[in-house]
Amino acid sequence: MLSTEFQEIDRYIFAFNLEMRLAFWTRGEITHCIGSVSLFIIICQQANALYAMAIAHAIQSEADKQFVYDSICGWAIKLDVDRQLIDLIAIAAEHSPQDFTQQQGWVCIAFQNALWQLLHAPSLQTGITDTVMRGGDTDTNAAICGALLGAVYGIDQVPDQWLKCILNCKPEPHNPNVQHPRPQKYWPCDAFELVTQLIGV
Repeated sequence: MLSTEFQEIDRYIFAFNLEMRLAFWTRGEITHCIGSVSLFIIICQQANALYAMAIAHAIQSEADKQFVYDSICGWAIKLDVDRQLIDLIAIAAEHSPQDFTQQQGWVCIAFQNALWQLLHAPSLQTGITDTVMRGGDTDTNAAICGALLGAVYGIDQVPDQWLKCILNCKPEPHNPNVQHPRPQKYWPCDAFELVTQLIGV
């Protein structure tokens, strides 16, 4: 079950009048209370908000990749985000990050890459694979890119082999084939159930 905190975010992201509600979210108490738990720098909080808006918008509207990117550009201006973030969004239309290893884990690298892959990758699989091949914080960058591309392309574009791996992944502690056991609540095999809760279906 989603926590009360996440249900609150869910209501803001997936409600009607998305842009205005998220404008409030990105500038108000909710961002400072929730975003600052893991993101201490304002540009990180703003990138996180734009990213959440883009995913929600793509899922709701089934918009194409160019429309999603253009929406991000518009929201960034409307919400008066940090100038560095506005510039990064513009640069992402033409260039992927130059260096994935210096400052790996930095949100600007992951966000720029996700936007660049959104506009330039011919498929979800290519975008995620290319992201991993660039090195750096590969799992984080691929997850951020994958969520955005997944929202635009839909589950039908996720390779069957990937889906089977995720939906059958149960890293139990006493299984000799498991290198890194995880508590059951972190197993990815219930991904569909979690997604259903997140989008409130």
